Amino acid sequence: MIKCDKKCTIPLILIFCVYIMKSRKKNGSNKEKRIMAGGEKYSVLEVANWFLNKERMDQKKLQKLCYFAYSWYLYYFNDIENGITNRLFKNDIQGWVHGPVSYELYRGFPFKGMELLTPAKGYGSVPETDTLTVDILNDVYETYKKYTGNQLEAMTHMEDPWIESRSGLNPYEPGKKVLRDETIFNYFSKLASE
Repeated sequence: MIKCDKKCTIPLILIFCVYIMKSRKKNGSNKEKRIMAGGEKYSVLEVANWFLNKERMDQKKLQKLCYFAYSWYLYYFNDIENGITNRLFKNDIQGWVHGPVSYELYRGFPFKGMELLTPAKGYGSVPETDTLTVDILNDVYETYKKYTGNQLEAMTHMEDPWIESRSGLNPYEPGKKVLRDETIFNYFSKLASE
């Protein structure tokens, strides 16, 4: 487990990402486009392939980028009045020792240490024609790309969704509790309001 020191406070670039997301969400003309009929748009492997088409990276960094994309997507494409009906992907995110992890993504890219991954064969990617989703993915990528998987892990260890999922577990005890969408939405909404 990575311990977080004073250097793990919210990076300035994350504040910029929050500003962009808030600005987009406040834009009333996009509200109808944002609030859809509900459902999941992609598989986690399609989202992972989108990131891997940008750069090769290790499993840990890929897991965290997919988690942040899922989280910001929840914030941007849902309103508290309507409940959480829109998700970036249908796969659950679990609270593992090293941060939020999608088991399907873990299984799709078997862990091989620090090996840099390439896109998964047999799966597509988020199409560039889905501009609303691609904008979110680009913002997430530009915000977090300079951080290692270990640094991203340390960031997630300070967040309510992961902390809640690890409740009652010892630091190195395996856990498979699913991060609750409501907790993710509330945490990222709170982050955006600061």
